[in-house]
Amino acid sequence: MAPVGHAWVAAPSSEVEGTLSRKEQRRLAAEARQAQSRLKREVQQQVKVLEDEIAALEAREKELVAELESPATYAERGRAVEINRELAELHERLPGLHTAWEEAATRLLELGEG
Repeated sequence: MAPVGHAWVAAPSSEVEGTLSRKEQRRLAAEARQAQSRLKREVQQQVKVLEDEIAALEAREKELVAELESPATYAERGRAVEINRELAELHERLPGLHTAWEEAATRLLELGEG
């Protein structure tokens, strides 16, 4: 018998004997591999989402910089100010995304992605 909360419950015979059967060992190992694989897929998805978002923001940044370099931008009243505001927002968001990506990528490496 083994304590469970405030009650005593009979332990499986393999635990009483101190060993698991080969079938139970294989089942537990398969469950552990599946859990590891599931976690790895989740982290891979997180890395991809972050990479896509970073790439989109960096592409937008290039567009805005190119627009600022164009003389036509300054012909439109207030456009340069709008562009600079959007660039400032991008520059505030990108470092956090890069940090999140680094953390997720490191986690993925720890999970065995090489």
